[in-house]
Formats: sequence, structure tokens, C-alpha cells
Amino acid sequence: MIEVTGAATIAEDPSLVELEISVKPGDEVRPLTWSEDRVGHVIARGATADEAIANCERLLAAVRIDTEPVT
Repeated sequence: MIEVTGAATIAEDPSLVELEISVKPGDEVRPLTWSEDRVGHVIARGATADEAIANCERLLAAVRIDTEPVT
């Protein structure tokens, strides 16, 4: 993994309950084949389940994890 961007931008969003990024620059990011391969998660709230899901998707879209291929 090279860089994570956008996490600071969403940190103050009132719908954000929890943001965890579990990788740092230099870590290997593997293809997602089981839960241990996840690189983080977002939990958001909303007035309805649909709104909470939409908020999660919006917050996730603002975070970018840049990687480079392993040679």
C-alpha cells in the first residue's frame, strides 16, 4: 500500500460512527478472499437503514487506498 487519502475529510461527518484503516504505507494488500484480508471498515448512521447504507457508500467513496502491483 502506498497511501490513504480522504480519511481526514470524512472524520468530521456527523453520520460517521467509526472509520478504521488497518493498513499503512508499505503493507501488502492482498485480494479479498476472507475477512482477514480487509483493509478497514466504515460504520455510518442514518434515520433509516437505507439512509445509513447510502451514508456508508458516500463515505467509502471519499476514501482512497492507493496500491502498486507486486512485481
